[in-house]
Amino acid sequence: DYFGRLFTGWEGENTAQTRLKDHLDPTGSNVLVLDGRDRCNAPTVILSTSSDSPTVREDLTFNAEVSGGIAPYRFTWDVDGDGVDDRTSTENRITARFDRAQSIDARVRVTDASGCTSSVKVPVNVSAPDLLVESAPPAQQLCGDNDGEFDPGERWRLGVTVRNFSVASVNALAQFAPTDASSVLAAPDGFGYRYTDDTALCESSYIDISSQAPLELSPVGNARATDEGRSAALPIGTGSFQFYGESVSTVAMSTNGYLITNPDRAMTGGDFLPNCGNVPLKDPGKRIRILHNDYEATALRTLSQTRCARPSSVGASNQPCTIFDWSGMRRFAQNALPPQFDMQVIVYPLSNQIVYQYRGDLSDADLTIAASGLMNTTSPAYNYSCGADAPRVTTDKAACFFPPNTSYPGGLVVSQGAGEIGNLATEQSASAYAEVQIPTSATCGQRLGLSYLAGVDERAVSQHSAPVNVNIANQCNVVDSCPLPTQIALRGGSFYNPQRSGVGLVSFVIPRPAPQRPLFFGAWFTADPDRRSSWYILSGDLIGNQVNAQILQSRQLTPAPNFRNVVTEMGRAQISLISPEKFLLTYQFSAGQNAGRSGGEIMQHLFAGLSAAPTDITGHYYDPSESGWGQTYESFISNGQAQQFMLSYLYDDAGNPRWTLASFPDSQTSGPAHTFEVHCPGCAWIDFLPTGKLAGTHARSFPTGFGGGTTTTQFILPAPLSGTWNRTNASIFPLTVRPHSTANVVSTQNNSNQ
Repeated sequence: DYFGRLFTGWEGENTAQTRLKDHLDPTGSNVLVLDGRDRCNAPTVILSTSSDSPTVREDLTFNAEVSGGIAPYRFTWDVDGDGVDDRTSTENRITARFDRAQSIDARVRVTDASGCTSSVKVPVNVSAPDLLVESAPPAQQLCGDNDGEFDPGERWRLGVTVRNFSVASVNALAQFAPTDASSVLAAPDGFGYRYTDDTALCESSYIDISSQAPLELSPVGNARATDEGRSAALPIGTGSFQFYGESVSTVAMSTNGYLITNPDRAMTGGDFLPNCGNVPLKDPGKRIRILHNDYEATALRTLSQTRCARPSSVGASNQPCTIFDWSGMRRFAQNALPPQFDMQVIVYPLSNQIVYQYRGDLSDADLTIAASGLMNTTSPAYNYSCGADAPRVTTDKAACFFPPNTSYPGGLVVSQGAGEIGNLATEQSASAYAEVQIPTSATCGQRLGLSYLAGVDERAVSQHSAPVNVNIANQCNVVDSCPLPTQIALRGGSFYNPQRSGVGLVSFVIPRPAPQRPLFFGAWFTADPDRRSSWYILSGDLIGNQVNAQILQSRQLTPAPNFRNVVTEMGRAQISLISPEKFLLTYQFSAGQNAGRSGGEIMQHLFAGLSAAPTDITGHYYDPSESGWGQTYESFISNGQAQQFMLSYLYDDAGNPRWTLASFPDSQTSGPAHTFEVHCPGCAWIDFLPTGKLAGTHARSFPTGFGGGTTTTQFILPAPLSGTWNRTNASIFPLTVRPHSTANVVSTQNNSNQ
């Protein structure tokens, strides 16, 4: 190496093509300093917030003080810390509104006139109501035979008692919904097993069997039995269970965290090398892997119960079970550490369900190496958590595995799913209730599931789910004299959260002939995390006064004239009607741009209290020749003038769903349509009005009022969007019923056996 005289270091190599001197100092000036290219004197930025301890009750303002560089400056903000830019402007401050407790690093990137940039972050810790379920109040019968048991056909009030551990809630509501197994179960493996760790279907309730004598263990070679060893063959109660098509009557416990099914003498329990594949490195055979790694155990125990202390998640609640318990576990060679954690497998022979439960301290369990799941050996391993994937094993959750053709709990009819929590100060508790009906088709001994999903108030959501199960009596009576109360007549139109304006759910109920139920159809105009507009369809049966809906998203595959689209499920949502102009929305995204996001909002009608216009065309419209895009129209009177609020659901040039908004007097035949940069579900709210950009002209004609009409769109989507949407006198027809018609009201829901 050469230091100081740069030119000396350029003399190496033997040819002009490879020698640096010929390129960096062709004149032989023996230069000591070279000016770099694209030098940048970046601006200095100090980022501050309007509060050191913000809560969801206040808006939080970010302020960027800039010096140096070359003015003017451009500011690019990521206010919710998700790594995605939220807004770019020339303003050095921005105000955000959060809807949940979170600890994030907000960021601003400042670019000066020469293109030099500086980026700085500030930590933000937002407090919000923290509503945790602490108990379940006694169920209250609303209609039935008053025998103190749950019977088919009866109506009940079921609830939870929640305690608030943080900021006071304001007019909070509890969202309840029937247990929807499809929304919480992982995709099946090749045999058909499925798992979940969602408390709605898989509650953690550790069974203490420490009073049982420890099992005698057989060591592998010269190893300690508690390090590399196994138990004798252990019975499954007095019978057997089915596991990957095999009848299993005995298992052996390995100190390394797995069960060997139907073990033979060659299986030692000494496999200490977990792998994510389907073939064990040692001990070939099917396995139940609760947490497989190189572990040492203090004691292994087992106990069979004729009525399991932790009821099965499926089937009858009084099933027997066999418990296999590992206590005082720690990683091998960590003798300096005390025993760290316990874990147990519960097997239910009648339903063939398998449950994993954990307690203690898992911080030293080396979860990035350990494997948890099921192993079949003839097909890929069914992993709950394995290897470098984000470890899912925790002490506050159980993992439940279900065999093919499992009948999952569900079927309760919810006549009121939004229970009142109210104003709850810190450390105060309150009980909230749902009103349900047990279907007359339910069977004696059956378990039906109800879940508390979240507490939602005017500005915040607190998501801590808990099950509220109904166990029908083994000797039951069918009650057929308890009809559901009158169904709420939803006023069709746009619903929004006034605290998070700019997005909304345009909602209608579409009647269908019996025995079909009314259909809820909602168009959710919202955004992706980058604030570019997007839309989803929420669709599901209205049962009682609740909808458990699919969240669907459409993408355009080919444009007109060969228009073609594809629809994909992106998640699930629950809508509990409260009044004709108000409902509670909760949602869970599992795919797409918003995958992993969940939340809840209290939604009210955008035009609550306003009268409809004389010519009322309110409804959702579509073009039958190009089904897959559409428009919603809403007619109302404001300040004595008839107005229309119009949304167009269309696609950009890449086939992504986008929307435009137009609003102008009913007397005008056309008007401007705009795009906006708005917040995605669960993202921080930022004032969207400054982002409005003209997209073009929207015209419509409905000569006879509600019914068929025509629409003309001349849209060029402005940046950051791209694409055009031009339709001339396209014929559109209503998907929904005539506004304010009683046709969309089912007067009573007597058909409780569905």
